[in-house]
Amino acid sequence: MRKLRREKYENVLEGLDNVDYVSGSARFESNHEALVNGERVEFKRALIATGAKARILPIKGG
Repeated sequence: MRKLRREKYENVLEGLDNVDYVSGSARFESNHEALVNGERVEFKRALIATGAKARILPIKGG
């Protein structure tokens, strides 16, 4: 899974100007600041990509 994420997302971001990829546990401190793993990050714009996993729920009848 890590390899797929790297190929689909992280490698694409590396080629973009003015984009910094920061991974970790984060919280917003203001409109232009966040704490990521305890480190303050400043930004003009932020994109939050939380990820997801698809799964089939065990619901009968369908």
